[in-house]
Amino acid sequence: MSPSDELADLFTALTGAPPGARTRAAFADLCVLAGREDEAFPPYLRAMVQALRAGQPHGPRPVPERDRGYSWLLRELQPALPDSEFIAAGHREYLVLHRIALAGVVDLRDPETYAIVPWPEPSEAATRVLGTFDPTDEQIRRWAYAPDLRLTDQDEHAALSQPRLLPLLITLAADPRCPKRDYLIAIVDEYVSAAQRGRYDRQLLEQVRAQAAAAGPADLRAWANDLAYLLDYLDGQGPVCLAAAREIARLTMSGRYRPGIALLEGQVGDWWAFTAAFAADGWEIDHLYIYPATGALRWSGKRQSANELAAYTHPVIRDDALRGETPDRGPAQ
Repeated sequence: MSPSDELADLFTALTGAPPGARTRAAFADLCVLAGREDEAFPPYLRAMVQALRAGQPHGPRPVPERDRGYSWLLRELQPALPDSEFIAAGHREYLVLHRIALAGVVDLRDPETYAIVPWPEPSEAATRVLGTFDPTDEQIRRWAYAPDLRLTDQDEHAALSQPRLLPLLITLAADPRCPKRDYLIAIVDEYVSAAQRGRYDRQLLEQVRAQAAAAGPADLRAWANDLAYLLDYLDGQGPVCLAAAREIARLTMSGRYRPGIALLEGQVGDWWAFTAAFAADGWEIDHLYIYPATGALRWSGKRQSANELAAYTHPVIRDDALRGETPDRGPAQ
């Protein structure tokens, strides 16, 4: 079954509409218009459909960067769905399914998010923005349990990416009832373990690891194990194997909560080279280089040559040169 047929069948099951060639042809036409013949619709739109089919609202989830700007597909889709309505309201676009009193909503503000919300929404919910880049703990708690409440009009993740807030964010993410738990974990994961942030704060990593390890949900405990592995690696010495390098690349470049990212593997001189790229189209995001003899780490937003990497082979600490100037060198090994 092609992806377009799969999505058509999902909507058919959802709305009770009889299958028809016209509907399937419309989906195929939309694939061509979107230039996405290989996967029909952006994966997040397919995930939205599946959540609607399950009849379970959820809070905002980030739209992968490569898939932003495709919410217009909802407008094109609406005529094929009985008892549905497309609504554009300011920075939000809704696909409303009246029969089950739910709507898929795409919020076009940066960073773009999608959610499943009850319909009709409370009249005040569509415009509730707290308007703060320095939220209090109480404001964050209110925001976390209100699917359509935002802290800011844009760059919401930046308002939450503060060390003082991390314990609260993990506490909220540990509650299975919190509608924004996936979003919260993604924010914390990127803040504490993404390689592009530079040399790691060991105290912060250990604090977050300990809290996540004590949490109830299995996904948080698995993430805590990831952080423990990263901590052990950073303070280790001597040569590393390729399997360890691959695991470090996964933890620091794609993680468990950065969807749509593929890791490409290669070699530059004696260095193992890992490239994070969008899985859908191969567009490169950043690069991590790991030196087998010492485990040294070097991150870059662009490809590096062996000559450029030569100064970073023997740091005192493995992440000394992760991002920044040439480090103090330890003894050659």
